[in-house]
Amino acid sequence: LSHRRRRPLKVALLEQRSSPPSLENIANTSSKTKHTPNARAYALSPTSLSYLGPSVLQRLQQTNRLGIYDSMQIWEHDGPAQLHFAGEDLNEAVKSGRLVDLHGLIERNNDTEQHQKQQQRSNRRPWLGSVVEDAPLVSALWDELRNDERIDLIDNVQTTSISAPSQNTMGNVEPPPP
Repeated sequence: LSHRRRRPLKVALLEQRSSPPSLENIANTSSKTKHTPNARAYALSPTSLSYLGPSVLQRLQQTNRLGIYDSMQIWEHDGPAQLHFAGEDLNEAVKSGRLVDLHGLIERNNDTEQHQKQQQRSNRRPWLGSVVEDAPLVSALWDELRNDERIDLIDNVQTTSISAPSQNTMGNVEPPPP
């Protein structure tokens, strides 16, 4: 058997529009001018937030673009019924591993000293979710892609055709494992 080393897979992301500004650029621009929140925003569950990854969450939180909520009240518009939700309701799910601990996810991404300080505040309620505007979320995700050397971002392009290279052009390329 041949024991050849595989090169890391490199991909290109083609975007028809211009790439969005960096999250840092959005944060700096809005801090210098009066910022009106964008109506296009998302309420994301803890599981959805965990899919974004710790560095995206941390940067959104540091730029004050993550509206975390740990309690919620829902009521009927014409009746007495009310529902109350609190982060404490999720403690057991977090402890058992059925739900991600978002505080811990972000803190593990911090340096050790900050992590130790934040560990002392372990009585915090789990997040029920967070509201995040579209533009900062998209910018934070693009920033993550920009920082990944395996990805080439190509914007302002229009694809007119796609053709596969011939086997001779590709050489001895091993397909990735299933």
